[in-house]
Parts: sequence; C-alpha cells; structure tokens
Amino acid sequence: MATLAENLKSLREKNRWSQQHLANLVNISQSRISEIENGRVVSPRISRLQNLATALGVSQGELCGESLPNLTPP
Repeated sequence: MATLAENLKSLREKNRWSQQHLANLVNISQSRISEIENGRVVSPRISRLQNLATALGVSQGELCGESLPNLTPP
C-alpha cells in the first residue's frame, strides 16, 4: 500500500503540476507540499487533506493510501 507521500507526488505528477501549482490551488506553501511528499509531515490536518484530495480529484482515503487507479502517465 502506498503512503500519503507517494500518492501525493504520483497524483501531482500525473496531472503534470509543479509543487507550486498544487500549493497555489490549496492555498498552502510549496515547502509544505515538499515536506508532505518527502514524508516529513505524516499527519497533516484533515482540512488540508480534504483540500489536497479535492484538488487532485480523489477521496481522502485514496490520497492517504487506499487503492488508487493506475497512476502511470500515458
């Protein structure tokens, strides 16, 4: 099962978004996105998870490690 960090990065890259672009969408800093993707923040606030999941078009559960659709870019 993939981690939040792995899923966040995979979903962001699938959308071909920079960390800065995603950060702008959810109104947080690019450095916070980087910290989450690198596993330095393992339990972000629920509201932050919801905002990230919504921006990426997945559920909070999927973002946090439930099974995701194929993330391999075409």
